[in-house]
Amino acid sequence: MGVHDGHRDRKKAQYRRCGSEPFADHELLELLLFFAIPRVDTNPAAHALLDRFGSLQAVFTASVDELAKVPHIGPNAALLISLIPTLYRRAMVSAANSEFVLDTRARMGEYFRELLSAEPKEVMYQLCLDAKGRRRNIYRVGEGDVVEVYGPHNSVNEAARLAGTISYELTCAVSKRVPRIYMKNGVEVARELLLRA
Repeated sequence: MGVHDGHRDRKKAQYRRCGSEPFADHELLELLLFFAIPRVDTNPAAHALLDRFGSLQAVFTASVDELAKVPHIGPNAALLISLIPTLYRRAMVSAANSEFVLDTRARMGEYFRELLSAEPKEVMYQLCLDAKGRRRNIYRVGEGDVVEVYGPHNSVNEAARLAGTISYELTCAVSKRVPRIYMKNGVEVARELLLRA
């Protein structure tokens, strides 16, 4: 009987009994990797991930391709790791069901802090609420630096219809920090920033 016999079962039992608190970061990764890397010691793979990326946050925001380049991490493990933040974001979106009221800036901030905490890059969501602040729909409308809030690909009229309001109300509600770019026949005719120092 070897020193590692029963190691996986002991670690799983410890997690069920105590939760994540007694585990170091590499031990939690090792536990997760049990499900993607069968019958092999996952400790070297967990250490390799942290050595390559530096933190759990960086591991979970890395792409599948970046993860697969790490020694001891195959395509199944890379996919499993990349699913964690995706599932978390999906859970956060579904958690804000129609009964959850986002009627204050603090609640809205809390909701988006949770939703965006697992994002590896800047993203924009369109959140449609009813008059009482209950979520009706949420759409991921863009990633990166440039996002179309309303325009040819994201109709303000359709957003208003989904939110049960009028388009004027939505356009007036866009933050003053968002620059306005006015287009005519596909050509920019004016640019305005409403937020002044």
